[in-house]
Amino acid sequence: MVLPVTIGRELSVAAAQAAVKADKPIGLLLQKDPKVEKPGPADLNGVGTVAQILRYITTPDGANHIVSQGEARCRVVEFLDGYPYLVARVERIAAPDEAGNETEARLVQLKERAVQALELLPETPQEMVQAVQSYTSAGQLADMVAGFMDVKPAEKQAVLETLAVEPRVDRVLGMLAHRLGEWAEDDPHLVELGLERRRDRDRVEDCVHRDAGERRALVQRDAQLLVGLEELRIDVGERLRPVLGR
Repeated sequence: MVLPVTIGRELSVAAAQAAVKADKPIGLLLQKDPKVEKPGPADLNGVGTVAQILRYITTPDGANHIVSQGEARCRVVEFLDGYPYLVARVERIAAPDEAGNETEARLVQLKERAVQALELLPETPQEMVQAVQSYTSAGQLADMVAGFMDVKPAEKQAVLETLAVEPRVDRVLGMLAHRLGEWAEDDPHLVELGLERRRDRDRVEDCVHRDAGERRALVQRDAQLLVGLEELRIDVGERLRPVLGR
């Protein structure tokens, strides 16, 4: 999975720049308490991600960003002394086998639930929906969804530390169900509009063999639902919160 990461602390910037120069991977570890300004080994979770920096970007305002590609989960073995930034010896955690009907069923369910959540977001790029639908690995899709969800760091860490695929997918499905439930409580009419939009979009996609008049009617209904969804989003305003991402 490719993710952009903003780095602000001097030690983190130095570590990222050293990794780029040496063409070495980096370790991404979540802080236990994000309020700690200068985290040490004891302030970091022991399970993280080994990632390769694809691109290092410094913006005009001086902010530092990296585009990284996760390679594997890892577990910290020990932190090493003698470096101007945190360095650790880690062991990579092999990805579990995903063969089996139960895992395949969970992949289908997770795709459906993730797309349902995306359909409720205003102006969701169709490419993002297609990206979700293109996943063939249930574990990787669960990681992607959890990575973009607006949830507490502890919840994301729990997903990261759930190594078996089926329990991991179940955990993410539960997180999505909770978020969708909160949104339904905020405004059930919005959720229904989103679901209608999805159903009608699917109907439009399946109407290849129907006559042109019926296709035009379905497209018109879909457009009307989009307008209603946007008007309701504006009316609700600050009460709506994203389901995935910010």
